[in-house]
Amino acid sequence: MSLLKYVRTLAMYDAWATRELLKDCRTLGEAKYRDNAGLCFRSVHGTLCHIYAGTQLWLHRARNEPAEELHHLWSSGYSTKESPDHVYETLFNSMDDVEKALLKQNAEWQTFLSTLTEADMTKDFTYKTTSGENTGSPLGITVCHVFNHATHHRGQASAAMSMLGGPVTSLDLIYFYRQNKDALPL
Repeated sequence: MSLLKYVRTLAMYDAWATRELLKDCRTLGEAKYRDNAGLCFRSVHGTLCHIYAGTQLWLHRARNEPAEELHHLWSSGYSTKESPDHVYETLFNSMDDVEKALLKQNAEWQTFLSTLTEADMTKDFTYKTTSGENTGSPLGITVCHVFNHATHHRGQASAAMSMLGGPVTSLDLIYFYRQNKDALPL
């Protein structure tokens, strides 16, 4: 499989995993979804908001759009078990708002990826970090990072949901593949 097909598959996986996790969140309920679960971003809600912010930051960078308005979020650090709230939790008011934003964002990623060629995957991709440093990496590895980052934090949210007594659907890539193999760009 080419790297371009792989990242397009990851984008499809990301949408599937987000929908599955949000189904579990709805079963958990809004109150527990917002409870302090001791996560880096305090709650399942804060963690999903962080996924959104990080993925949006990279989307702006990839499309060569200004992203500085999101940089302040990274200066807030992590929460502790004692933290009453976290800045990420203020990005969206409800689970519905987070879901709409994440799924819209994913569609935007899929549209962006549809404009790329395989040669684009190895092109140098330069951007400014949240601390203002200019740096770069190949576009393909950067896009892999974006979806890996979301997977990492969905895993944290799933673990917290389990500790809060909620359901936990397996979000492994192989389960996505088995359910969707005929629709994948393999």
